[in-house]
Amino acid sequence: MQEFVRKHPAVSVTLELSDSPIRQMSESWDVVVHIGSLPESGRLVTTLAPNERVLCASPSYLQHSLPILQPEDLVQHRCLALRENNEDVTLWRFTHSRHGRTTVRVRPCMSSNDGEIVRDWALAGLGVMVRSEWDVADDLAAGRLQSVLPAWSSPSADVVALLHARQGRSRRTNGFLQTLRERLNSPPWRR
Repeated sequence: MQEFVRKHPAVSVTLELSDSPIRQMSESWDVVVHIGSLPESGRLVTTLAPNERVLCASPSYLQHSLPILQPEDLVQHRCLALRENNEDVTLWRFTHSRHGRTTVRVRPCMSSNDGEIVRDWALAGLGVMVRSEWDVADDLAAGRLQSVLPAWSSPSADVVALLHARQGRSRRTNGFLQTLRERLNSPPWRR
């Protein structure tokens, strides 16, 4: 955002943060940046950056718990859920290159609508979570969290921009999208 304002000082910018931007969208917004799955919104969607979801837990939790060898083992574990975007947070989905797709109905022992809180719980050894790679990349690299079932993937939560379906875009919208694409061309969480 700062980079865009420096390049375009005459443009007025309003940043509004929301846990449910799709419900609050109005025609006055030029761009909505969203992470994760989307309900039908009637907007054009363009992907800005890939963002996988990672099943992970702290080494201390994994050391003192039953092994997790397949997704179905999660029903015996303390699961930490992030409640957002009206998703069914108790149904965890996984895909494997040889075994196909599977879903597991977990019983979250703790849940929150704040991803940072859920991450803190996992770091404290309170359970297993599914989080966006951008949120846990540093913790995984430092060994504070460990990937669980790395051969199984969860649905991605790409970073996307939602745009008006109307014809044409303003120069400010195109400039903002260009700045976002340049900044996210090599996602910082994958460096």
